[in-house]
Amino acid sequence: MPENDQQDIAFFGKMVAASTHEIKNVLAVIKESSGLMEDFLKLSGDSPSPYHEKLLSTLTIIINQIQRGTGIMNHLNRFAHLTDNPNERINIGDVLDIFLSLSTRFSRNKNIMLTIRPVSVDVTLDIHPLKLLMMLFSLLECALETLPPSTQIFFEVQKSHAGVVVWLSIQTDLSRRQHFKDVFQKKITQNNVHEQVRSMQGSINMDEEAFIVRVILPESTLFKK
Repeated sequence: MPENDQQDIAFFGKMVAASTHEIKNVLAVIKESSGLMEDFLKLSGDSPSPYHEKLLSTLTIIINQIQRGTGIMNHLNRFAHLTDNPNERINIGDVLDIFLSLSTRFSRNKNIMLTIRPVSVDVTLDIHPLKLLMMLFSLLECALETLPPSTQIFFEVQKSHAGVVVWLSIQTDLSRRQHFKDVFQKKITQNNVHEQVRSMQGSINMDEEAFIVRVILPESTLFKK
């Protein structure tokens, strides 16, 4: 990645990371305040407010949404910090966890279920984390733009003698699977996913039988253009 691009990305990441820290602080104050309100309501004793139960249920909703917001901020913060040390070896399981958190909204809006299968062992790569995330998201976009609702999409990572294999397997309407497979394959070409994979010195292919895409990445692509 050109040095100027690295500097731009580093600046963007630093600003986003700082902002997410501030938002997390705001959420922490709201959480503490809502917890105090809940305690006061529970201490009201024999003369509770006529809206006691309604207030408690509303506070529960607020607390749940604070926890949800904090989770989103945590993942966005981790995403921003990926730009801190782009030359360090990355744990691909951590990257997939961030990818799942930030991409779930897109699949949910299409009524498509996105699942990341657990990585059984630590799998690491010398690769720019943002390039990897962009490639994963491009694959996901191709799927979301071509596949019907109720489709299930699974990402999985395994080590191999060639490096690291990222598997994308798709479960969809069996009666039209070949049609969707052909359309999906064309979309991968149209969206230049092959070029993204090649920029990481990798290769991409689709299984002849099953609806599975394999992306093979060498363990060290960091300093290759």
